[in-house]
Amino acid sequence: MKLLTTLLLATLFSLSSLYAQNRRLGVFSVAFYNVENLFDYEDDPYNDGDDDFTPDGAFNWTPALYERKLDNLARVLSRLGREHTPMGPAVIGIAEVENRRVMEDLARRPAIENMNLSVVHLESRDRRGIDLGFFYNPRLFTVCNYRLHPVIDPDREWWVTREVMVMSGYLAGERIHFINNHWPSRRGGTDTSHLRKLAATAMMQVVDSIQTAHSPDAKIILMGDFNDDPADPSLSVVVGAKRHQRDVQPGGFWNPFWNKHAQGHGTLVFQGRWNMFDQIIVSHSLLGDDLSSLRFWRSEIFKQDFLIHQTGRNRGVPFRSFQGTTFIGGYSDHLPVLMYLVREF
Repeated sequence: MKLLTTLLLATLFSLSSLYAQNRRLGVFSVAFYNVENLFDYEDDPYNDGDDDFTPDGAFNWTPALYERKLDNLARVLSRLGREHTPMGPAVIGIAEVENRRVMEDLARRPAIENMNLSVVHLESRDRRGIDLGFFYNPRLFTVCNYRLHPVIDPDREWWVTREVMVMSGYLAGERIHFINNHWPSRRGGTDTSHLRKLAATAMMQVVDSIQTAHSPDAKIILMGDFNDDPADPSLSVVVGAKRHQRDVQPGGFWNPFWNKHAQGHGTLVFQGRWNMFDQIIVSHSLLGDDLSSLRFWRSEIFKQDFLIHQTGRNRGVPFRSFQGTTFIGGYSDHLPVLMYLVREF
């Protein structure tokens, strides 16, 4: 009964422009958002990374500023995907959260509390104390399991970075797997590309385990802040995500954000230019015209005016939360990304 209700709800929110030959199509959105240092204001004695985010810390992080940050992020989440999916995204991958509490606090903010978002979170070993997580709408998506997969440097066993997070479940009655990532950053001009290749290798180990356990044609969505652009070797070679759909082989992946970046678009400004570090990548099994099961429809960067500086020396770049250690009232240094899936019912 629960699955039937989910399917009926999805059908109600179909996109009229996709009707053809009396077919009824359900539309589902999936999003990813790096929320830029969402810490609570209390000191966690087991997390050295949060020391600066307290009232007495470097960021002077007070309950009032925390709540303002939550309200800003809730404003963003309340608008994601609404043009084509009035219920909002079925799944939202999240990066840079301190713990489960901040995700639960965000889900309860007035702007989005009627979405009744559920939280998936696991503590990372990240030295900065920032984790990955998922929000999902339980009316649209049913979780079966989730776990973390470590990123390992065989030459430096002591090295620790954020794990790869996988969540599996059912969307529109179909088994689907979401893999969330926040790969090692580009620090101080040092070449850290080998670290992102390690993260890419770890992610593909998860892909291999899914395809072995379920099917080579398993429906898989990769998402995250990859700290690399689509053409960089970690994504184009290690992951093998293609620029053009026609080049994707069974078991492979297509990156719908590659052409957007080639056209000059991006999700953040790094060293004075737009980069496309935030991406959603889809498996071959989600491509094609057979709408009897879930298929990719379109992707977008959520670049609304309120998320961009409109004046001053930062004009045209994302309106971030922090300038140094000062909260400047913005949202994030990253823009969210979205993709849409459709299916005939």
